[in-house]
Amino acid sequence: MTGTQMPVLTGFMTSNVPEQSSRHRVGAILAEVTGSPGSYLAAARELAKEGPGELEHVRVGVLSTFTADLIKPYIMVEGARRGFSIELDFAPFGQLEQQVLGPDGALYASQPHVIVVAARVDDLSPGLIDRFVSLSPDEVANVVQAYVQRVVALARGAGRGPAGGGPLVWLVA
Repeated sequence: MTGTQMPVLTGFMTSNVPEQSSRHRVGAILAEVTGSPGSYLAAARELAKEGPGELEHVRVGVLSTFTADLIKPYIMVEGARRGFSIELDFAPFGQLEQQVLGPDGALYASQPHVIVVAARVDDLSPGLIDRFVSLSPDEVANVVQAYVQRVVALARGAGRGPAGGGPLVWLVA
């Protein structure tokens, strides 16, 4: 190869070409995504190597009542498609209150710009799901009220944390 030849780009091997802009390299990475889990994983790895470049860097703290880190490559890739370099930090699952109320926890260590809470109703209020048909109307009202109070307390706690009341996204499954 002479000094003026560019290497042929194949797959995700775009980081060895300094003449390309960051935007072009990210575009090449995203063009390889076929929709398969493996292509998302490979693209997420390459995006992580690439760094933010020209994309807007966003740190996202994720709290969940279940193992949610399997969504990481999808969020990274789809974020890049929309102009964001998303850095995800997953707190240990099932520790919503501990992470929100403890400023020294894993949630706030990354200083997130956005906090995402992914929670299943049956994890937050098992009685609402397990015993719903056997509850009286007053008992249903009490269980629902307890659930709402827990959600509100978590949302308020997240707003008071070191993230300083940044956006909070609540996903219910």
